[in-house]
Amino acid sequence: MNLFYNQVITILTTPPGILVYHLLLILSLAGALQGLYSLNRSGGSPIILRSIACIGFLILLQIILFMLNLLGWLNFIELNRFLPPLVRGLMVLSLIWIGILWIFPDPSKKPLVLGLISSLLVTFFLVTSIISWYFNSNGGYFNKSFLDILWQILSLVIISSALILLFLRKPNGFKFGVGTFTLAGISHLLYLATPLSYGDYPGLIHLGQLAFFPIMLAIPQTLSPMGENEEPREGKEPIPLKQQEFSNDSKTFSSLLNHVNNIERDQIGIGIVRGVSKAMLADLCLLIILKDQDLLFECGYDLIRISSLKGRLLIKIRFLSSQIP
Repeated sequence: MNLFYNQVITILTTPPGILVYHLLLILSLAGALQGLYSLNRSGGSPIILRSIACIGFLILLQIILFMLNLLGWLNFIELNRFLPPLVRGLMVLSLIWIGILWIFPDPSKKPLVLGLISSLLVTFFLVTSIISWYFNSNGGYFNKSFLDILWQILSLVIISSALILLFLRKPNGFKFGVGTFTLAGISHLLYLATPLSYGDYPGLIHLGQLAFFPIMLAIPQTLSPMGENEEPREGKEPIPLKQQEFSNDSKTFSSLLNHVNNIERDQIGIGIVRGVSKAMLADLCLLIILKDQDLLFECGYDLIRISSLKGRLLIKIRFLSSQIP
């Protein structure tokens, strides 16, 4: 058993096995990207475009590691002086943006700002780690070194924070997100719990990534208007997105009912148009009323931009009727 374990870890941490490992991660991400691209062609939205950018960034990180390992295998560059801390840093960056994808499947800009700030801090620590290891490695192994332990602690903090936010928010794809970060946490904990291992790369964490990166293929499903848990009924074909005219999401009915509890008149109107827009899948829904012989645009809702529209006076009925012979 110990021999088999050592063989698996060796394959995942040395060429050419590590090249295959990176290719498998890239293929998993590419599948998710293809699904998001198809979803965007059917009816794009800001959250889909943001998800495409996040997946593209994750693919770029894996391509960088693949190319560096390939050049090192061909003896063009010496990897041991800088690649071990770079691997840990890019792992943490990947965890941050995977968390953004699973925890915040909404068009809010706050998650994007949070991800950028976190990435900048991690990048600063990454540059510091590379410089420190480059001048102080002394031919030693990076595994279980002081810098490696710091990176593992940072990874576990991010994983724990992601799990807490997932349980608090329970977004679409909640189960997929929990599965992703549970597998990631187990792999990091097992890596820390194993005896001191020689080498520069965390084979157990690589094995964990091979387990949870394919879960990213479910991201397009969580962003689809059909919902994450809805399945087509037996004997009936699913309704294509372009032919779907009504929404059967329970949140739609909640939106229609919630406006009853609002006492402010303008909020009641906004609740009505929001609910009708989601129920009819209408890109734009307007509420027009007649008040004191004036035709008023009370309010509206833009489903594409997910924003409310303010009202204004459209036309005076008295003036219109005076122009009719």
